[in-house]
Amino acid sequence: TTSYEFGFESAFLKNRIRLNATYFNAESTDGFIDQGASRASGISVFKTNSGSVVNKGIEIDLGLTPIKTDNFKWDISLNLTKIDNEVTELGEGTDRVQIGTVGLAEAAIFAQVGEPYPSLFATAYTRDDQGRVVIDPLTGRPIVSSELKNLGTTTPDLIIGGSTTFTFFDDLSLSLVGDYKTGHVYYNTLVDALEFTGSTQHSASANRQPFVFPNSSYADGNGGFIENTNILTNNGGFSFFNNTYNAIKENYVSDATTLKLREVALNYNMPNKFFDGTFIQSVNVGLVARNLIMIRSAENVYTDPEFTVDANQVTGFGTLSQLPPTANYGFKLGVNF
Repeated sequence: TTSYEFGFESAFLKNRIRLNATYFNAESTDGFIDQGASRASGISVFKTNSGSVVNKGIEIDLGLTPIKTDNFKWDISLNLTKIDNEVTELGEGTDRVQIGTVGLAEAAIFAQVGEPYPSLFATAYTRDDQGRVVIDPLTGRPIVSSELKNLGTTTPDLIIGGSTTFTFFDDLSLSLVGDYKTGHVYYNTLVDALEFTGSTQHSASANRQPFVFPNSSYADGNGGFIENTNILTNNGGFSFFNNTYNAIKENYVSDATTLKLREVALNYNMPNKFFDGTFIQSVNVGLVARNLIMIRSAENVYTDPEFTVDANQVTGFGTLSQLPPTANYGFKLGVNF
């Protein structure tokens, strides 16, 4: 990796305002990756050095102390990270490489020249020039794309984080930490699996009867398209949702934007006079709670997009093999001797 960065640090009003900013540009070459291979070769994955990825962006940190008295202090910390990355080169004669695997032929993570890394490619709808789903007029069923389409990157390109701390009499403090992430997508294998059993809400939305596929059209035979208002799917039950609908993996890709309250902590430094004449110098006790609140994109009604398969470089895929994410509550005790 070859990188350079420019930045500055500043503080004003007796350190009540603190501002740091950095621009960075880094090029990574010959990455060590797991690349998919034809099973006819006797292996499914092999390790190789390949490619070049350029990452560039800005990081801004702003610290504020709006109130500071003898008995009370309020601190605020805000940070923003904006990242743009692009695959600029792969192996000779190659413009797209599959990275890792989750056992699906219809959806996978790829490195594609000229696109962000990692990118999620999947089977998708065929659409007309107005964005409507093109159907087969004989069956009323949507037509799947002939090739996998790039549906977005699985890592956020914008992260805004923040924390605030209220300190009372230098001994008692209350702090909150949260962040906002956006610009990425998430593949939900949970919904994919629920489709098979007919347990998804949308699979029952038409009472499992034939229906007009929403926002659809069909070819008019002259290069144009006609809005579909009356052609029904030839099935609205298992055959449709487990076969036709389930084969279009775009249905399980959603906006991964989240706003999270990551942590709330209450800490108390016990007075040192309690430990005079002992080998203990100080004691700190506290209560902490993590993962309390999560606001997701309206597209994602199922789970936390950070709840993902992180092995084999397939971040951005959910999994059925893990327990759901939970909130955590705890007590902490710190003793200095």
